[in-house]
Amino acid sequence: MTVTVPSSAITNPEVLIEKCKHRERSQMEKRSMSQQDSTHFFSNDPPPAVSAPASYRTERTVAAPDEVIHHTIVFDASDSGWLDLARRTVAWEYREFASPPLDPEVVFKLLSTDGYELYGRSKTLVAVTTHPMTGEPDLSGTVRLVLGRDGVDEHGLPALDAMRLMQVTPDWPHRQAGLPDRNTGELSRFVIPRQYRTAAMRAAGVPVFVEKALFETVIILAAQHSIEYVYAIMPPHVLSLLITIGDCPQEIPGAQVRAESPEVSQLVALFPGYWGKSPKLYRLLKGA
Repeated sequence: MTVTVPSSAITNPEVLIEKCKHRERSQMEKRSMSQQDSTHFFSNDPPPAVSAPASYRTERTVAAPDEVIHHTIVFDASDSGWLDLARRTVAWEYREFASPPLDPEVVFKLLSTDGYELYGRSKTLVAVTTHPMTGEPDLSGTVRLVLGRDGVDEHGLPALDAMRLMQVTPDWPHRQAGLPDRNTGELSRFVIPRQYRTAAMRAAGVPVFVEKALFETVIILAAQHSIEYVYAIMPPHVLSLLITIGDCPQEIPGAQVRAESPEVSQLVALFPGYWGKSPKLYRLLKGA
């Protein structure tokens, strides 16, 4: 089931979530089918990675909108040359949300040097679209899955990156349900490059398709790692895309930014255009 989200609602998460409350039954039916249907996105044979120059050149010849859907695969980039390109693509896109504007290399170092990247605590999925005429592969989307673990690790990192940024009163939902932190995961670093968000691409449904491919595949990956609770700190524009593809994340009550942490306060202040009024924490329903 597809829901059209009016532009006026994109900056109002409460309006978006309200739409979801009327569709829980149809969503459950959709999930039972999506686990079977989404497996065709995933590939164990990724194409060779294109270069990721320090100049952050992002203008490439891409497939026509109606061709993207038929020439896109999703795969785990964690052990491939696509990982660096995914990180630099995220840096390039996130720089637009910074105030004052930041050099993409600064954003790259800030995001790609966190412990969840350095110490193998996360998986990065990429969507890659191959141009049907030239055969050239191009990154059309990416998302990161942080893998939870019990307690603070040897590097001082909590189970999830979100736990550094947010606190939940009285406690995180999975803990209230009696589940250990190792059965949790976190989605972050979701990006669809600008060339796949043009008016023509939107009219053809490309951003929705890419998000559906990435998120359905990452939920399957989470299940393979015994993750039962998937969290995400989502800005309004990502939330609106998720609801457009029929998923209804649950906002976590009692979640607040750790304002007492200078590191967290600085990070939130650096990207005001990304967070909106304030970061909000959500849980993606199991099997979403």
